[in-house]
Amino acid sequence: MEHPAPQQLFVGTWKLAAMRAKVAGRGVEEPYGPEPLGYITYTDDGYMHAILMDPNRPEVGTPIEEFGKRTGVRRLAFFLGGIPAVARYTAATMKSAAYTATWDVHGPEVVHHVTASVMPDWIGTDMVRTYQFHADQLTLTAHYPDDQYVALVWQKAAGRGPQEQISHPARTTSGSPSSP
Repeated sequence: MEHPAPQQLFVGTWKLAAMRAKVAGRGVEEPYGPEPLGYITYTDDGYMHAILMDPNRPEVGTPIEEFGKRTGVRRLAFFLGGIPAVARYTAATMKSAAYTATWDVHGPEVVHHVTASVMPDWIGTDMVRTYQFHADQLTLTAHYPDDQYVALVWQKAAGRGPQEQISHPARTTSGSPSSP
């Protein structure tokens, strides 16, 4: 029986099932909570993208339509009119990450060559992760000095039909909070 090449095992979409971080002096934590939200997709032509977050981030309280109408100084003035919204926006963004990259496999590691990110410092860097496949799960682990690490456990996403909707329980499809 022929086994797929390691690179082929990555291809597809994966849903974030767990995120664990070992932090010096604090032990193992779940930085995005016990049920983190996120997806990572690997394409067979060498591209990937990932978005992950704590699903319990505070809502900013500003409809996306209003935020999107403003740019530059007008957006800043809009925020300054609502300093509490700025604090909520900051808190929400601190508990999320998103980037896209090209990728390849080198032995026991997958390398993401970051091309775009919400964190500008990541652009142009290589994110090196060890990987492990177990049944329909993929674990990616970033290793840091002093035996610290961040491990992301991804569950292979089942295909969904064209009519299936993915929604947040507290929001309507327009992105505005739903009424009780």
